[in-house]
Amino acid sequence: MHPILFRLGPLTVHTYGILLAAAYLAGMAVVSAEARRVGAERERVMDWMFWGIIGALAGARLLYVAINASYYLHHPGEIVAVWNGGLVFYGGVGGGLVASLLYLLPRHLPAWQYADLVAPAVALGQGIGRWGCFAAGCCYGKPTDLPWAIHFHDPNSLAPTGAGLHPTQLYDSVAGLTLFAILWAFRRHKRFDGQVMLLYLALYSVARATVELFRGDGERGLLLHGHLSTSQLISVVVVVATLVLYLDRRRQPVARV
Repeated sequence: MHPILFRLGPLTVHTYGILLAAAYLAGMAVVSAEARRVGAERERVMDWMFWGIIGALAGARLLYVAINASYYLHHPGEIVAVWNGGLVFYGGVGGGLVASLLYLLPRHLPAWQYADLVAPAVALGQGIGRWGCFAAGCCYGKPTDLPWAIHFHDPNSLAPTGAGLHPTQLYDSVAGLTLFAILWAFRRHKRFDGQVMLLYLALYSVARATVELFRGDGERGLLLHGHLSTSQLISVVVVVATLVLYLDRRRQPVARV
């Protein structure tokens, strides 16, 4: 679509970066509102969010680089070029989790309650951020002649130009915004701490594994004799882990943040 929003002298402003920033700002606004609603200390929550975002960005980029290691071994200077696209959501989850635990545990803060605070925000950020992927042309879909196929024409796009493709970025965006609506409505009715986050992880994993069927970027079928992509395998693991945690957590009462 439009990978480059505008140029100002030597400065190039990428649409992906602007929308990624918008996604994080929207997510922080949601978390701030939730912290106020449940009576959490807003400044501490914002500090935690800052480090969680740093960890998420680092993890998302590192997993992308690891999956495409053969390319980055020959182009090491592009490892930090996140403005061109190239973040893996599950890497972001892992990086954000590690950073969050490093912040929360030494301060004896309730990790599961904080996880519930951020779950709707993550879904909203995903719904907005995928438009950045759409603009950059990354995460593109397989060729299709369906009526809603999209065509990329910008030579700076990461997607193949001219061919009709599944708008997988928009599929993911719709999934994220739908999950945000579900979690936002559900959050007041949770029965145990962690339920909102576990619900998000389970539903997102199903949605992601489904969208992967239509992805056309890179070699998607890498595992189990080419039947599963890396993200699909992670989705299966996350669903199983979420079910185990759900059965364990449901015995715990809701505590005050």
